[in-house]
Amino acid sequence: MENRRRRRKSVSRVTQISQAIKGRDLATLKDLARTGAGLETTRLRRRAWPLLLNFRSLVDPGTTSLHPDEGQVDLDVPRTGLPKSREIRHTEHAVQRRQEQLRSTVVSVLRMYPWLSYYQGFHELTMPFLCVFGSEKPTQEAMRMVALFFVRDAMSPGLEHVMQQLQLLYVLLKAIAPNVHNLLEELQVPPFFAISWVLTWFAHDVDDFASICRIYDFLIVSPPMQVVYVAAALVKHSEREVLAMERDFAMVHTGLTKLPQQTKEWDSVLEDSWYLKSEYPETKLQQMGCMLARKSAVNTFAATWTRLDPARPLPFTALVATKANHPLAEATPTVKNATNTAQWPLVIATMASATMIIEMAQVTQQSLAQSLQQTLSANAQERKQAEQFLKSVEHGEHFVVPLLQLVNSTEADEHIRFAASLYFKNFVRRGWATSDETEDTISAADRQAVKSELVGLMISAPKKLQLQLGEAVSIIAECDFPERWPELITTLVGKLSATDFHVNNGILQTAHTVFKGWRSAFRSDELYAKINYVLNEFTEAYMQVFATTDRLIGEHANNRAALQVLLHSLNLLCQIYYDLNCQDLPPFFEDHMAEFMQTFHKYLVYTNVQAEGDDDDVAGDLEEVKASICEIIELYANRYEEDFAQLPQFVETVWSMLTTVGAAHKYDTLVSRGMAFLRTVVRNPRQRQLFANGDSLQLICERIVIPNAVLPTADEELFEDDPMQFVRRDVEGSDAGSRREAAADLVRGLLDQFGAETTQAMSRFIMQSLAQYAANSADWRQKDVAMFMATSVAVVASVGALGATRVNSLVDVADFYNTHVVPHLRAVDSDRDAPILKADALKYVTTFRSQLPHDVLVQALPMLTAHLAHPDTAVATYAAVAIERLLVLKQQGVLRLGASDVQPHAEAMLSHIFTALARADSPQKLAENDYLMKTVMRVILASRTSILPLAPAALEALARILAEVSKNPSNPRFSHFLFEALGALARFACASDASAIAQFEATLFPIFQNILQQDVAEFMPYVFQILAQLLSVHQGSGRLPDAYVALLQPLLQPALWAAQPNIPALVRLLQSYLQIGGAQLAAEGSLQPILGVFQRLVASRANDHHAFALLLAVTLYVPESALANVLRPVLVLCLSRLQTSRTPKFVRNFVHYVGAI
Repeated sequence: MENRRRRRKSVSRVTQISQAIKGRDLATLKDLARTGAGLETTRLRRRAWPLLLNFRSLVDPGTTSLHPDEGQVDLDVPRTGLPKSREIRHTEHAVQRRQEQLRSTVVSVLRMYPWLSYYQGFHELTMPFLCVFGSEKPTQEAMRMVALFFVRDAMSPGLEHVMQQLQLLYVLLKAIAPNVHNLLEELQVPPFFAISWVLTWFAHDVDDFASICRIYDFLIVSPPMQVVYVAAALVKHSEREVLAMERDFAMVHTGLTKLPQQTKEWDSVLEDSWYLKSEYPETKLQQMGCMLARKSAVNTFAATWTRLDPARPLPFTALVATKANHPLAEATPTVKNATNTAQWPLVIATMASATMIIEMAQVTQQSLAQSLQQTLSANAQERKQAEQFLKSVEHGEHFVVPLLQLVNSTEADEHIRFAASLYFKNFVRRGWATSDETEDTISAADRQAVKSELVGLMISAPKKLQLQLGEAVSIIAECDFPERWPELITTLVGKLSATDFHVNNGILQTAHTVFKGWRSAFRSDELYAKINYVLNEFTEAYMQVFATTDRLIGEHANNRAALQVLLHSLNLLCQIYYDLNCQDLPPFFEDHMAEFMQTFHKYLVYTNVQAEGDDDDVAGDLEEVKASICEIIELYANRYEEDFAQLPQFVETVWSMLTTVGAAHKYDTLVSRGMAFLRTVVRNPRQRQLFANGDSLQLICERIVIPNAVLPTADEELFEDDPMQFVRRDVEGSDAGSRREAAADLVRGLLDQFGAETTQAMSRFIMQSLAQYAANSADWRQKDVAMFMATSVAVVASVGALGATRVNSLVDVADFYNTHVVPHLRAVDSDRDAPILKADALKYVTTFRSQLPHDVLVQALPMLTAHLAHPDTAVATYAAVAIERLLVLKQQGVLRLGASDVQPHAEAMLSHIFTALARADSPQKLAENDYLMKTVMRVILASRTSILPLAPAALEALARILAEVSKNPSNPRFSHFLFEALGALARFACASDASAIAQFEATLFPIFQNILQQDVAEFMPYVFQILAQLLSVHQGSGRLPDAYVALLQPLLQPALWAAQPNIPALVRLLQSYLQIGGAQLAAEGSLQPILGVFQRLVASRANDHHAFALLLAVTLYVPESALANVLRPVLVLCLSRLQTSRTPKFVRNFVHYVGAI
């Protein structure tokens, strides 16, 4: 009924529009164009727009002479696509025809009014008009009216007047969205994000043709400044999203540019903009901000537009005096001084001479095998040479074919084949996806060769190689399937065999690799179209293989070897079943649900000694099949409950299974997924009756939760044998699939529906365990399980940054802490036979840090500090984690532990950690515990300037660690926190005592020099950042210290700039050089090599933003006299790039640079 009312309303509106057009009722037509859904259809717009735009109101003879901007038009038009709409044909011929009409239209306007200057974006503004009118003549008439009365300011010799309008956008934002305005002001984000909105009436930023036409309806019946009001209303509409953006210049600027594309409520935005204009009319807005030129289109519109009358056409000069120039030419002085660009030497050519050149014809299986073998060498120099060779040839044509041949070669060593498959995966990850911001480094021929060979290779490759190749397939499919890889599914289906299940397993593995990305994908029309395409091509064959596999398992019940292959096939089929159902329930599977669920239930209870695995520590194929089935039924219970008639049967089966399954490690995944299924069901209020019986809750807690909450023997051994792995798995959540975590999740699910009953039942078990431990402290496992379950019952919601954010109101967290946790923390040497209880106590503090009172946290801090010295690595690490989390804990934006709370313990914290790190017997062992180094960093940051008395000792310790780990970097996280600690120490120490810079430089420079000489690539970006920070301390001296002067020339060597990770840090360092000694660099002739670096960067799509950052520093800090002969060539280089290889990012950065100077 609602749809019928909507259709009647739409029909009524269409009738109103038609009647207004027929009666030439412009007032009504304008009101209809401005409000609601606008002019509704393309047919109506084709009739209405000529009336609204005053067609045939001007008589201007024009000229046949070429316009000087026609060359740029010829460059822009071929890049212009058609808007997205079912009304518009997108065939190659149709696009080419529209582009020809577009060129003719734009050129005709320019030739008619030669004093207009073309701007890039005018062609995009024109295309929607052309798509509406369908021919050149009415489009030409529309565009001359738009050009003369609406965007005339943008068609002046420069964009200064448009920039003034964008400044008024900020004035509006300050009035209507002060929080957004403050954010933009804080980050110094200029209004250039909206320049394409204003210049193209959003046609550049909105793909949907209907939305573009709706915007055009509104703007052609509004004054020219209205588009700025629309921009302001759009930002206001998206205020929440803008304020939620990461507080970073690039992130905010990029996010703002995407607002039009993300907006669906254009009717509301346009309506709000109209009210904005009434509240802040143009005259008032200019008084609030800046006054536009007297002859601006904004200020002349009211006087000129009302004089237009098709019955009495006028020349435009009768409305606005132009003579032979643009009306705003007098306000836009132009500089006609030309400087020969040859005056700036191309320094980059010198850089290129050092580049290694290798003939692509030399790339063979043999040369690749040899290089890959050398990458595994213990000799660092040999490894580096091999990596350089591979990097230099990988972008050449025909590189990837011999690489894949090497992967497929059964004659090659298996280690080389694996290295080749790994290199291929990374090669695809680095270069397969393309965008306007990146270079396409893989030729079309190589792309096609990969896609034609990869499926066959996946089928025949060993499982170890399949894992690497599968990731590559996933990346390629994400980019190309199905549009540029339509044959993928038909190829897979065509290769399925009725007899060879080894082949089938390779095909199914490939299919799963392609489909599994859908599990985490966001819903979209594009995704659903892709899934439907697969369902149409794949499901019938899938059903046949599924049925055949089931039948053959029964026929080969006593054949252990055959069962292994067939059960592996069934597991892959189950995984694909999940993939195909994860987004929505397809009709095919809904129609065949009874058949599939019957089979799934059959294998969930299936037993066969021939199918059992021999190893209790490794899940066999049968256990994996059952775990996959539990995953499927959990999906159905969560998403498709109404269609899942078999749900009660599966609840009973899984419940029974969980009470009888063994404790062997091989069943862990099965048990975890079984409990996850029960948790999903129990959290559903509609299934409450399945568990409402009090005995049911008691049985679940007693027979499922408690047995699986006990610390497994394997974890006890891991705690002792590999404490860092134990901590990492616990802290970072990599044990999410463990029985313990699944049991805790099940408890939280029970609490959702049966809070009091579950708390009461679990409390009985917790108190029993605590009583048993109190009676016999040697039985520490009882206390361990009690503390684990107490945490599980207490935590209702948690996040990593805060720990528990909501707790069970029936549990007294603070009382449990004082009674059962503090006794384990009072003395470091307690619990000698059960250090895991100390770990439990430390984890309790970490988990409930947001709930414990401030005075309790302050009292806990010295106890945590003392445990940093505990001889057990796991305990010391848990103490470090607890301290680190406490030091970043905030309440209402304020740190709960301030510098005054930390300062009394800072020396002991650092001392204990440095002592623990000093016990390492190798660089790898030293860098293993990144949690300790992260805590060092956090202690320094929390102490701030009060760290000064400890700075010399801390600097010496950190320098010693840096020198050691630089011998063989092995843990990127440790390295990151180490350099962050050094940077923080330098920042606070030098801020309190400027003389401290000498000690930092004397201590660190020898180590940095060694890192650079040894070419420790992992550390070089960090070294450059620290150098930039240290150099900035010399600000105000006017001259660069000698040590930095000596370092400059090596920093400009091409080899350093060839490594992408170095570039941001090197640019930052050069900025510091220029800031401190710009005049000195110019006087000493070092400016030209720096400009050579700029030239190198600006030619790269990936690095052009760094080029502008460097250029801005040159412009700001080098004396004007030294820039006289270089700025023009620089700008010519930029303009050349704008013409030949323009990207949105480049345009943004160029405009930002121009605005900044």
